[in-house]
Amino acid sequence: MIFAQLIRALRHVKESRDTTSLEGVPKVFWEPQSWGDDFLLELTRYHWTAVTFMPASGMTEDIALEAVSQSKEALSYIPHELKTDEVCLRATAADIGALEYVPQAMVQLCLERWLRDPSPEDWREFPARFRTPELAAQAIKRNPHVIEEIPVDEHTQEMCDAFLEGGDYDRHLEDIAMSARSKILCITCLRVNRGPIEVVPANLLHNPEIQEANQLGSLLEEE
Repeated sequence: MIFAQLIRALRHVKESRDTTSLEGVPKVFWEPQSWGDDFLLELTRYHWTAVTFMPASGMTEDIALEAVSQSKEALSYIPHELKTDEVCLRATAADIGALEYVPQAMVQLCLERWLRDPSPEDWREFPARFRTPELAAQAIKRNPHVIEEIPVDEHTQEMCDAFLEGGDYDRHLEDIAMSARSKILCITCLRVNRGPIEVVPANLLHNPEIQEANQLGSLLEEE
């Protein structure tokens, strides 16, 4: 009978189009002394929510690694002693939003790894408390397109300088989406002749500071 319940629970997870879980698995299957670590690992491979039902004593690092590869939320159910460097790095590599559940002592390690090759799309997934101007500037310097994911009213001079310095070739104002061309970024680029004034958003085009920056950039071009 309990095996029939197990099959029904697994079938429900497989056939469901909505986010679901293994809550229908009978309790007896979660006891590691009854079925062993390998069985619990297989249940986790089937669906990460297995870690929300199994006792902490039945969890292993392999189980933790498998779960966090599937969902950032899995990390919140992993016992502290199993939140190793490898587990936390695996979790944040799969979804940077997992930083929310990373122990404070390992946050810097995960951030440093992400900064080696920052993805603009990842910026949207960062927990709000980690989205600092300092981190943004570091990310922009490695990948200038990260600035496209930062609201224009949050642009800082440090971010704009990082945009010009970053990447593996000279960046110009026209290299990024129009929606990311903030006033401060336009001024920064125009001052060093990194973008014709024609690519400045129309609502900024006649701003005195924009015009002044463009004149400064034109002087550099003449030299």
